Amino acid sequence: MLNLWNKKPKHDLHKGPYFCRTCDNEVISGWEDFFASKIWREPLNANNHWSNEESLNFILSLAYRYSIHFIETSPIMANHDYSECVMKIAEDAIRDNSKVGKSIFIYPYVHQEITQDCDFLPGVNHLLSLAAHGESLPKEGNLPNAFLVIVPKMIFLFCDQDLSSVGEESLKSPVHLIPGNSFDASSSNTDMPIFLSSIINKLINHGQSHQKNIGRWNKMAYGTDKFINPSKICYVAQSQDQTLLNWQRRNCANK
Repeated sequence: MLNLWNKKPKHDLHKGPYFCRTCDNEVISGWEDFFASKIWREPLNANNHWSNEESLNFILSLAYRYSIHFIETSPIMANHDYSECVMKIAEDAIRDNSKVGKSIFIYPYVHQEITQDCDFLPGVNHLLSLAAHGESLPKEGNLPNAFLVIVPKMIFLFCDQDLSSVGEESLKSPVHLIPGNSFDASSSNTDMPIFLSSIINKLINHGQSHQKNIGRWNKMAYGTDKFINPSKICYVAQSQDQTLLNWQRRNCANK
């Protein structure tokens, strides 16, 4: 569904078979394999790989594939023009990476634990560690046309304008990818979650409400597995969210 920066409910997407076998299993998978081996395992220490051709093409393919999915599945025709525009811009940048930083600006964020903040619902670490989500964000006020992709451990915000020119106070010194340039994920765009906090909190609410509606909220018993494997991402995120909740109870008047 077409969304606004001030968020309204939408459904999550599911992937569909939109590509030929060669495109999906060889071309895109090749980019994904490169990204996984060079960045995904240690994204905070992959400064020199973020802007390689394979990495840029994989990141761009996320926006490209999500926009195709929206075109194929959205029942609202008003969505199609926006999604087709995102798809075309992403496709052009895949074919010519020199367009990155000119006609399309990519702002990555790598999750770092959030344990001391009053703005987020507990569950933010779980969401940013494990969720996959795509969302269109049409131009609103000073904010540009954008497309948001959340994947486990990372956020990618695609914009048709340099965010440094919009004067958004909650996103100080935004850094976008430039082909061939180093990108330090440990110190760049670290306030991205604050900038997107209304969207993130909406997604947390939707996820928790869904678990309650299907009767799973009070039935989650991790037991032995959590004791044996405390380093699993889901348990680490759960611990971080509990730390956040405890901190909020001590420090946030509205919690």
